Amino acid sequence: MSSYLKSAKQLVAALDKTRYQKSLVGTSDEFQHVFQLLTLLLNTNHTLLPGFVNDAPAGIVDFKATRYQLKYLKQIFVDDDFTQFSASITQPTETPLIRGVYAMGSTGSMTQNSQSDLDIWVCHQPHLTLVQRNKLLQKTLLIQKWANSLNIEVNFYLLDENHFRNITYSETLSTEHCGSSQYMLLLDEFYRSAIRLAGKPLLWLHMPVNNEEHYDTLVEKWVQEGKIKPNDWVDFGSLGMLSANEYFGATLWHLFKAVDSPYKSVIKVLLLEALMAEYPEPQLISKQFKQQLLSATPVDHHFDPYLAMLQQVSSYLLRINDLHRLDLVRRCFYIKANRDFAGVQNSDNWRYQQLQQLIADWGWLPQDIRSLNGHASWKIKQVKAFYHSLVGILMQGYRNLIIFARKQKISADLMPEDISILTRKLYTAFEVLPEKVTLFNREIADNITEKELMFVEVRHSSAVKDGWYLINCCLKQVSSSNERYVEYAENLSQLVAWAYFNGLLGAKTHLYIRSQTIGLGKIQQFVTDLRLSLAQQTAPPSNEELSHPCELRDLFVAVNLSHDPTESIDGNQRRSVSSNDLFNFGPKQQSLVGSIDLIYRNRWNEIRTLHFAGEHAILNCLKVLAHKIHRGANPLESVQVFCYSKRYRAEMLTVTEKLIKKCINTQVGVILNKRSVNRLQVGGKVWNFSYESRDLKIEEGGVVRCETANKHDLESVRNTDTQVKHHKYHFPLEIGEFASEGFLQFFFEDNSNGSFNVYILDEYNNPEVYYYCHDEKQNKIKEINKMYTMSRFGGEDRFEGYSFNYPQFYQLITTNSGENKVVPFHSQQHLQYYDPR
Repeated sequence: MSSYLKSAKQLVAALDKTRYQKSLVGTSDEFQHVFQLLTLLLNTNHTLLPGFVNDAPAGIVDFKATRYQLKYLKQIFVDDDFTQFSASITQPTETPLIRGVYAMGSTGSMTQNSQSDLDIWVCHQPHLTLVQRNKLLQKTLLIQKWANSLNIEVNFYLLDENHFRNITYSETLSTEHCGSSQYMLLLDEFYRSAIRLAGKPLLWLHMPVNNEEHYDTLVEKWVQEGKIKPNDWVDFGSLGMLSANEYFGATLWHLFKAVDSPYKSVIKVLLLEALMAEYPEPQLISKQFKQQLLSATPVDHHFDPYLAMLQQVSSYLLRINDLHRLDLVRRCFYIKANRDFAGVQNSDNWRYQQLQQLIADWGWLPQDIRSLNGHASWKIKQVKAFYHSLVGILMQGYRNLIIFARKQKISADLMPEDISILTRKLYTAFEVLPEKVTLFNREIADNITEKELMFVEVRHSSAVKDGWYLINCCLKQVSSSNERYVEYAENLSQLVAWAYFNGLLGAKTHLYIRSQTIGLGKIQQFVTDLRLSLAQQTAPPSNEELSHPCELRDLFVAVNLSHDPTESIDGNQRRSVSSNDLFNFGPKQQSLVGSIDLIYRNRWNEIRTLHFAGEHAILNCLKVLAHKIHRGANPLESVQVFCYSKRYRAEMLTVTEKLIKKCINTQVGVILNKRSVNRLQVGGKVWNFSYESRDLKIEEGGVVRCETANKHDLESVRNTDTQVKHHKYHFPLEIGEFASEGFLQFFFEDNSNGSFNVYILDEYNNPEVYYYCHDEKQNKIKEINKMYTMSRFGGEDRFEGYSFNYPQFYQLITTNSGENKVVPFHSQQHLQYYDPR
């Protein structure tokens, strides 16, 4: 080995050792225990050790047990067994199947904290059979489960040395696996943050190559000259294949991660923006690290990957004079790095000391530091302001990505299934819609429950907009100033839902109300019913749920909450009534259902509200509800109906609950006689309604007028009906059952002659079809994605807001049993259909 390589190995090994030691400083006993045993558990397969799987691949090249690991084994085995077992693991096996084990990410960096997880790359031999790899995967899952029992999160990534050379879609997208969204940028992150825990060193870190295109040539030359032996290294290859297309997937991935981990993702999104600004010759941190390390150049980032990211992002923002985002990214970095020191006055921990130096360099004021240290106890106004700042910085990054994509004429070069999941999660988190409740990220503050909340109704005011205002205190004199309220909504149910699902409204919150139409008792009962009916938080949606339409999961119905016609009925007028009388009461044949409010959670975990008022509230509610629930959808997990009428409450509850549940049960298939015609007399008129493929048809010699804020819901239904009537083509029923509002959807259907049909549903579910197409589907998808990306602009540099409702692609298949089925295009289900092996 040349003197250069010896020196390089010493420098890299020293950095590994430093990072390893830093990763243990200030961490819990459980973290230290898990982190120090990982390589032992991967190297060894024994029934007494966590991670045992019969016949699972075992053995790490050049593995040597540490003192800590030997001490652990001595506690597990009796003396004779320990001697024999410890000797067996220190002797190299004939063919170890694991070539290297590496930690990456925030481990050992400034931003590592008690909540950080461990990202572990396991490089296995390329000749592993599918059975062996699955056994190894099972082993890592058991080790992961063991670590979770100690409250330590570990994520394993199995790959071989050719993973980045032969780009395949081997991993399924998840919250920890980026799927097809990035490759070279992921490798760059690995190279800049890797800690070798066991096995062979990383060749790339040792090779003196400035131009990545020449990397493989130099490696081959050194092999031929005998300077290096391939078996002595793990070589994932160079960073020379970075293309403009990858920025798209990588940015979407980090926006996706920002839904759960905003502080870290803000830095990474801005880093990608900085790299895009330097395209086509971006200054990758990993390349800078290697050059500085091998040349022994003094650096002030101490080869800390997150500190280096912050420096590069800061330089970029200063260069473009974006001081607002610079201040915010510093705050995000501080909150993440300071998580374990928020209540600490002084500490000799190296992270704390480095953070104090940064604060001094930034010139922060004491009150700024106190505010950030107390972010866990922020209340709604601070949380709301910070949340919108976070969303603003993320969307600015997304905007710049779209500008970059337009200039470079690129599109999202991702697997269709991956882009579907990525964009749908972004859609649920960031897309702003009139009936949707915006949910703040719970990482910003631990508890924002208010002691007091006041709901104020404003009507016919010249100073402020009519509607409902929420104030987070009880005021004797309520000012109309915009500074006093924390949220506004057109109707009460949406405002209560916003307060409840964001955590402001708790079991002990004292409620107050200022309204001419609704009393305190009614809103208290409404809040109690909502709290007992719908959980404030639920588990995040799975990829399977994000791959399918956003079906309703839980439904809460409030009858006569905001408008109650029974209040005008004199007590002496009360008489027994039939169900029809409730919608045709008295000589004026007035409907006693004055308003209906729906609050529902769908399977993408969105909270949405709908408000219906007026004489036809019940009809419009049934019409829209039938449209929201496609035929054959999964049954709802819960349907709760409540009535807040002053009079006839029990009767009103019985009849409306019956109508609503019949509507739902008909759509989901519980009621089989779906074509029967039902009659309901409302407002002195008889209405006939029947359930069709994806709609409720209502007739009374004309069409029911929509008197609610949801005209677009009914309009989209009517438009769909018109399209179907005027076009004679056949549209498969399965597609109609898979339709989702708000998304452009493409469904491919193969023909026997090798061509395919394309069925299209636009954002309003209007259908279109093209028969006997002969191009490659993948080409069509790339072309559509590129066209969609370009259409984000009204001009060269004008951005039309932000939206994540990217086109979704599906495949119609026929199962062995002859059943037609819709699956995400190029998903595992789709691929297995063509290759059942």
